[in-house]
Amino acid sequence: MYVDYYNIEKRNNIASVDPQFILNHESLFPGAVVRNSGGAVLVINNTFQNIGRLETEGFDFGLTYTTREFVWGKVDVEFNGNYIQRYVIQNLPDQPFIVRAGRYTLPIYRHSAQIFYSKTLFGMDTLSTGVTWNYVDSEQDQTPEPSGKVHVIGNWDTFDYQVAYNFGRAEELAPETPRPGYLKDGKRSLGEEAISPHRDRGSSGWRRYLADTRFVFGVNNVFDAMPPFADQLEGYNTRTTNPFGRTFYVEFEKRF
Repeated sequence: MYVDYYNIEKRNNIASVDPQFILNHESLFPGAVVRNSGGAVLVINNTFQNIGRLETEGFDFGLTYTTREFVWGKVDVEFNGNYIQRYVIQNLPDQPFIVRAGRYTLPIYRHSAQIFYSKTLFGMDTLSTGVTWNYVDSEQDQTPEPSGKVHVIGNWDTFDYQVAYNFGRAEELAPETPRPGYLKDGKRSLGEEAISPHRDRGSSGWRRYLADTRFVFGVNNVFDAMPPFADQLEGYNTRTTNPFGRTFYVEFEKRF
């Protein structure tokens, strides 16, 4: 088990200033407000600048647990989570801090939990299969509704599945030599007689070419869960969710 506490302060953070703030404090941003001959505003250049400050603290925590291998196999459990206790941004020096934790693009809590079952087959191969649960907490949307209420982006749960088969390498059996003056059955002999082991069937034929080979088949987002709606151009939170839906994949790995 582990728990990590972090507290990060970042100065000269790259940020762009709100155009309305630039217009209200035009003297602080020379050349940022472009006007025509009549004084009307044509363009406000809110370029990115090293002017901001960011502070955040929270906890990363998790655990892993592996059973010993029984006749029926073994089980591996892993859990990793993150909790953001505080996340604030100051766009300009001497300006109020903007609280972002629990707001758009920054859910307070998320985790990934997985459980895998594996079993050794034929003394050298390994079959494993398992499920992973990914969770992203709900958060407030960035734009209030016309009524003034703040839309809540719902939490997002997805489940991934994977099955894998590892072809192991057969053990090389070294010839065994009995003690000098004795045969392999323990009787005395005038010379030494090597004991040749039986040829391991797993080291010949097609098994030899598949040694140290791994095949994987998996499905991400098994239930094809759509990301919760967020009020922006894409319609979802681009930092914590994605629109890919259910995806399948296969992997082949060969070690030499």
